[in-house]
Amino acid sequence: MKKIIRYITLLFLAQACVYPYNPEIDSAVNTLLVVDGSIIIGGTSSINLSYLTPLGEDPGYQKPHGRAWIEDEEGNTYMSSSPSVLASNISIPTEEAPGGRKYRAAIEVDGLQYYSDWMEPLAPPVIKSVHFRADDRNVYVLADVEAGSEGTGYLGFAYEEDWEFHAEYIPEAEIDPHTWQYNLLIKNYPPYWCYKHFNSQGAVLVNYGSTDGTLAKDCVVQSFLRTNNRNHKRYYILVKAYNMPEEVYRYDHYLQELSEIGGTLFSPEPGQLTGNMHCESKPELQVLGMVRAAQMSSMRASIRTEYMIETYPDDNTLVLPSPEDYETLYYVSGYRPVKSVNRDEGSGIGWGHERCINCIVAGGTQEKPSFWE
Repeated sequence: MKKIIRYITLLFLAQACVYPYNPEIDSAVNTLLVVDGSIIIGGTSSINLSYLTPLGEDPGYQKPHGRAWIEDEEGNTYMSSSPSVLASNISIPTEEAPGGRKYRAAIEVDGLQYYSDWMEPLAPPVIKSVHFRADDRNVYVLADVEAGSEGTGYLGFAYEEDWEFHAEYIPEAEIDPHTWQYNLLIKNYPPYWCYKHFNSQGAVLVNYGSTDGTLAKDCVVQSFLRTNNRNHKRYYILVKAYNMPEEVYRYDHYLQELSEIGGTLFSPEPGQLTGNMHCESKPELQVLGMVRAAQMSSMRASIRTEYMIETYPDDNTLVLPSPEDYETLYYVSGYRPVKSVNRDEGSGIGWGHERCINCIVAGGTQEKPSFWE
């Protein structure tokens, strides 16, 4: 009975410093292809492939694998770095692709050829400023953008984040896994400070059509809690902006509304999300999804700790394992000694998951970004 209680306790405590775990799920593959792509002139284009899952069925994790490339109207082809490798998420360098031309995406899946409509990317807007604002709870990243002569009333934003953060604890002791004896940790701490990188998922959409002119002010690009580890030391964000045709904006906005009410790209009726893809090999075969084309402008900005609300880890989440549990239960589960604790039920070295004392295990890296000051 005591052993069962210890296991239940471990499961409860594991919620501290926990990252989501997505188990693999088997699912039958459907044959209706779904494409989500972006042709980025002057940047990296991407093509993501999925299958349609009927409403009410589990989408699972099986995806189509294929090849993709970008073509322009002058007959030039832009390939991925590994054009012969079949994949579901494909990146294609288009940094050298010139503006003022029409482009389309080409995809080959299961022996069938698919193409998007030809598109001429709109000229990029000009980002006038990227700035920050905070309320009692959140930090907001804001942008002022001049859409220019090709402004449509609709903007899309993407971003890349980099920040320096620290682990929750500096450990006081370590354990010798051969003797199971504690040693005071005087030096050689596990990595405490790390860098982290994140790319935005999907577009941040802004409809500024109701305002006068082509200047969109204080567009909210990103937000995070003031207690978030983005505030620990230094935070950078690279904001990217592009003008969007109205039909692309409405398509993406509809997808975001579905997401907010619990739907996904795979749940609408097929006729509602036809997109701009078609199958060249079998014209009667329906394809869902959208490939967008854009020229982006970008601007980087940073803050230090001016908006941080400092928090302290709860020592009550640390567990006091009995000696016989070191190896069989806690150590093999990724727990490590952290610090001395004193409680009514006892005292000793409290243990927590390694991610609480090691910023690399918490998802960071020791490699400093090249632009870092």
